[in-house]
Amino acid sequence: MQPEDLAPALADVRRAYRLLQVYHRRVCDLLQTFDEAVTAQGLAFVDWGPLNVYRLPKRRKPFFRPEIWAWDLTPAYQVRCTWEQSTKGHARCVIVEVIADTGYTTVNDGEPDPATFQDESASATEIHVGLWSAHTKRVDWKAAQTLLKSVQGWEQGGPHLVSVGGIQHAYERLRLDMAALTTMDAVRQQMITPVTDWLRRP
Repeated sequence: MQPEDLAPALADVRRAYRLLQVYHRRVCDLLQTFDEAVTAQGLAFVDWGPLNVYRLPKRRKPFFRPEIWAWDLTPAYQVRCTWEQSTKGHARCVIVEVIADTGYTTVNDGEPDPATFQDESASATEIHVGLWSAHTKRVDWKAAQTLLKSVQGWEQGGPHLVSVGGIQHAYERLRLDMAALTTMDAVRQQMITPVTDWLRRP
């Protein structure tokens, strides 16, 4: 690449980072609002992590080695947060996944190549909310999630049922277009109210 080509590309990188800050601020604000609503209903935040990449190595291990993906520098590209509740033999788990680009695809075991992604104008930025419940105190949510993947149409709204250790686990899913969450009223109506209504079910 020649300097006359690289300079405009680096200007695009600078613009992209500035735009990403605005996007990340929006994601943080949405998750904070959601957290306040569900913790008021008795859920507790459990953990968060990136979905499409590994966490970056610890500070004494170089992050730029060839075996480490450059994608690992984008932990918020696809991110998951989990909340749980267990009371009187009824357990619940809420998983929120923020997907910056539904056009992201993996075609082999190597690092994903953006040149193979669906065109950005044809993809979307989405929030997926998974709602798990089971009438038991001890729950293996990971086993239930693994079983769910074998259920036809599991990515649709549901509800879907899977059995782990003889216990029925129910799953429902909300799939929201982030472009539609332009106001706090929209966030409440489309994201928070359906979840708080679900939490009030017996």
